[in-house]
Amino acid sequence: MPATNLRPYARHIAVTSGGFLIPLFIVVSALYFANRREIQRAESLASDVAALRINETTEDEIERIVARYGGEAGDQAGGFCQGDVRGHSVRVDGGLLDYFGKYLGSRLFGNRIWDVNAIFNLSNGRLCYADYYLRASLPEGYSINLTGRALQSAPDFPLYSADVVRHRGMYIIKATVGPGATSEQQEHAFEFRLDCMTRIGGCKNPCEIMPAAWIDAEQQTKALGQQFPPLGYDIGCTLPSNFQAVH
Repeated sequence: MPATNLRPYARHIAVTSGGFLIPLFIVVSALYFANRREIQRAESLASDVAALRINETTEDEIERIVARYGGEAGDQAGGFCQGDVRGHSVRVDGGLLDYFGKYLGSRLFGNRIWDVNAIFNLSNGRLCYADYYLRASLPEGYSINLTGRALQSAPDFPLYSADVVRHRGMYIIKATVGPGATSEQQEHAFEFRLDCMTRIGGCKNPCEIMPAAWIDAEQQTKALGQQFPPLGYDIGCTLPSNFQAVH
């Protein structure tokens, strides 16, 4: 068939393909940016929590943070402060995309389901407890549970601790600082790197998100002569490519 006779077919294929690919591109882009917007809110919340100071931050400052992220949500933690305690909390999650992940079993970008909860307790008008808690699903029903926590020191509590734990179906990293912790320890406890939650499939292991706390936990655990990571913690560790541990 002469080339001139092929042109109508080529034009038809181009038009048909464009009619399919353009809407697909629009949908994929919308999903990506919807997920990215919520991840940016979660990152911003982590930065706000990291900037708080135990025994210094006021309730007015906490209320402004809560209002910035949509108001009160969930329960407040208890048992960490003395005296008359008031609590506030705020939540960020994947929104409609979590609905797809939960009820359809998959989503294109990010972990199937994820959410962040920040909890603040105040005593005598000052912050006495702050908690940033991230939960994200993994394949086969497992989950990542990551916590950065600041609290008033107890006599037997160190200024800074980082722990890696496997509990049933949860892979956990928990970093905790007291009011006498250094600025570096405060930074490590609340360093949440959420870039991996914007890619297809999302984050695969906890240390992608809390690399500094993971390294600290490894050093603290091995200094005690204990195994790291603990038995059953079998999903490995992939530190971010741009992460440089400084110790």
